[in-house]
Amino acid sequence: MANNQEISGMLIAESEDGQYEPIANVSSLDEARWMATEDMARRMRELEKSHEPMCPAVYRVWARGASGAFASIHEFDATAL
Repeated sequence: MANNQEISGMLIAESEDGQYEPIANVSSLDEARWMATEDMARRMRELEKSHEPMCPAVYRVWARGASGAFASIHEFDATAL
């Protein structure tokens, strides 16, 4: 899938222990990467303030397929952002 291809998806942050947080609706993988990068930066700022935000291991983009079921269509390694 091309990074600038239009999609209608949801970006979800997922931790290694199974926690998850919805981040944003996204319309492309480029936008999803940008939103994940911004979210990770926000979490790092929270850590600097002695807060304890969830630590994502991965950011996944979920979208509804032709059958109507949701599926993970792409993921970003949080350590690579």
